[in-house]
Amino acid sequence: MQYMENARKRLDAVKTEKQERVTRVLIVNDEKEADRRKNDDRAISIRQQKREAELDESRVTQAKADMRGDLVRRKTDPLAMYDEMKVTEQLYDDIIQSKDNLISELKNQLEDKDHQYMGSLNAQRQDIDNELLIMKETYRELVASQQDELEKLEAQFDKDRSTMLEQFRTEVDSHIDQRRKTEVAQLEAIRQTRDM
Repeated sequence: MQYMENARKRLDAVKTEKQERVTRVLIVNDEKEADRRKNDDRAISIRQQKREAELDESRVTQAKADMRGDLVRRKTDPLAMYDEMKVTEQLYDDIIQSKDNLISELKNQLEDKDHQYMGSLNAQRQDIDNELLIMKETYRELVASQQDELEKLEAQFDKDRSTMLEQFRTEVDSHIDQRRKTEVAQLEAIRQTRDM
């Protein structure tokens, strides 16, 4: 049954080759995902640093504004108070502007991240579709290969069967001839004994 073993090896080779294709696609996807996560971690770290820097800057500006507020309360001259209030107002406007800039930057990063995720999801969807196509192709090839191997096995079986049947017929015919010769010889011997 060597032909059965050969058929099994050929089918295993087809299966292995297709599994390797799927594995290569999965490895590429895993590498892409790992790179995306590294980039995300870096971006998170940078955002955290910016937020902390803005917070520190806001505290310093807030302290300056508080000191200016104390100065405004101490002033008795309305014009000087007005000037100090304008400076204090500018400091508070700077704090608000700094916070607005950070919010705007975070919104932009969020929108960019949203677009990246959409692109990533589309790429993953495409990769999954490709993997499904590979799997379908593999299935069709395996079915065709198995059908081909089955036909080869049937042909080999039929050939072996025909050969064995022919051998058995020859052997049976040989035995029948031998028996007939033996019977004829015995009948001849019986006839000769009677004739005597």
